[in-house]
Amino acid sequence: MGKFCTRCGAPHPDEGRFCTGCGASFPSADTPSPPPPALSSPTPVPPPPASATTPTPVAARPPSGNRKILAGIGAVALLVVAAIVLLSRGGDDPVDQPAPAASSEATPTSPAVVTPGDTAPSAETSDTACLANIYVTTGDGTITVIDTASNSVINTISVGADPRGLAVTSSGSKAYVADFEASAVMAVDLTTGSTVATIELSTPTRINEIIESYEPAAVAMTPDGTKVYVLSYYGDTTFSGGLWVIDAATDTLRTQVNLAARPLSIAVSPDGLTAYVTSPDQQIFVVDTATDAVIDTIIVDGRPDGVAFSADGATAYVADRVGASLWVIDTATLTVLDTIGVSEYPVGIAVSPDGSAVYVSSYYGESVDVIAAAANTVIATVEIGETLTSLDVAPDGSSVYALDYLGNVWGIDTATNTLQPPIQVGGWSQGIAVCDGAP
Repeated sequence: MGKFCTRCGAPHPDEGRFCTGCGASFPSADTPSPPPPALSSPTPVPPPPASATTPTPVAARPPSGNRKILAGIGAVALLVVAAIVLLSRGGDDPVDQPAPAASSEATPTSPAVVTPGDTAPSAETSDTACLANIYVTTGDGTITVIDTASNSVINTISVGADPRGLAVTSSGSKAYVADFEASAVMAVDLTTGSTVATIELSTPTRINEIIESYEPAAVAMTPDGTKVYVLSYYGDTTFSGGLWVIDAATDTLRTQVNLAARPLSIAVSPDGLTAYVTSPDQQIFVVDTATDAVIDTIIVDGRPDGVAFSADGATAYVADRVGASLWVIDTATLTVLDTIGVSEYPVGIAVSPDGSAVYVSSYYGESVDVIAAAANTVIATVEIGETLTSLDVAPDGSSVYALDYLGNVWGIDTATNTLQPPIQVGGWSQGIAVCDGAP
């Protein structure tokens, strides 16, 4: 594990930049980005063959003797045949020689190379255009946009000093990003790449080397896109936090809900009626989204972290990061139905669109566990070998995308549970969202 946070005592790896317990930042050396791939040169095309010289016609020898009559008849026949050939070739256009045959070998072309920062052209602007896009916040203050059809970075968008969690509208037109350092939430137009609103939570001040501010980290959005929920730590000695509610129509704060414990993760139910907020202080807060108030608290024996709902909303899955397990919670009775053992220090959870599979990313286990929801059993573990943070699933369920701290997005083919080549986006990445393309 390497070190311990001087602020809350939580362990963190040597390469970690942020504390997984309280979100505090650790100093780290910048990791240089690899140079963009060089463009390949096209193979020169050979010139066409030179035209052949038209042969000089040879004069026919005149007939003689008693064969003159037959020779005349033959000459007439030759003239008739020549006329037919000329007509078949398009009149009396001269034909010097046959055209050279086309080469059967196609001329090679250079593949298109898109480097980070470039914007690839798009042929469509409708909601379905975002189905292949993944959005990742990186430590260099950007949102990186990935096209999964080509497994390449197609755009980078500047978005504050220290972006953490993010939520993307179903149309893929807008994103809300928590800027941990600025104590603010950025509303970003993903079409133009511009920040259209900065929603400040507080003005940071420093008292006795402790930053007194609200430090936003996790972000979630209601299914209808009308509200955005943001979790923030209180950057003081109380180790408590708050839930901020943003009106997505006006990009303004609606209300603030004080929480008696540090919040870590948040998920909104598929019907949009409730939100679950996890705290490492053994609590899961149940929020009524109609009133934006905490209506119940689930007490568990462990440290809750990542949270996600089943497709029908009847079940909530919560990661116990110190117990290496996953709690299965009945949302009707608010009771734990089952506990599933998973890899060490689970943090991120994603559920397949049909609800048949649950995917759990492991921080120290450096892997993704695949759980059959019907049996609450781990059926596969996909080893990655890097410290993982969060993950999300494609809208068609064909792939799961896991994010590691070093800035790689790892795709997993859900049909075979096999790992795909990573896509590099930049170091210290924490937030990932896949556009679902819903209207």
